Amino acid sequence: MANKNFWMRMLVIVLAFGMTVVGCDNDPANNNNTTDSALNGTWVSTAIVQEGTLGDRGDVVEVIEYEVEYKIKFSNGNYEWSEDDSPIEKGTYTISEGQIFFKQTHFHGSRKPWLGLKPKWYTKQELIETLQMSEEEFSKSFYESEDAIDYVVSGKTLIIGQMIYTKE
Repeated sequence: MANKNFWMRMLVIVLAFGMTVVGCDNDPANNNNTTDSALNGTWVSTAIVQEGTLGDRGDVVEVIEYEVEYKIKFSNGNYEWSEDDSPIEKGTYTISEGQIFFKQTHFHGSRKPWLGLKPKWYTKQELIETLQMSEEEFSKSFYESEDAIDYVVSGKTLIIGQMIYTKE
């Protein structure tokens, strides 16, 4: 189980590294948030990921490196994010003054098969009930974005944080 949690932590680290998070007023109700029709469509990015395996003493004994393809599909305030065509999460987004705020509404069970989840979409509440976990345990196991991220869209190029996407 610890090794599987390690992989989830690695995913969170990759996400944190890939997207420079900027502190701001995180309450979308305090901003004049809208959507950006220029985002509508499917955007693709690739990244090199490094993952390590820890030994008995906590030292890294093996590092593997591989390329992954990330896709974000935007549609009028909704988004769906996948990695190598495997769904990760979906939800809503709002934008304000060059920043995008993602609000996850569903997490995909295929991301954590060792928990016995079916490969389908789950709301946060459904996961908490299905896995019989507390809000705190959920927060440790499932990444939830709470910050606004800088973004720029120009033609067929989208930059979110430091990730560069190309429109399909």
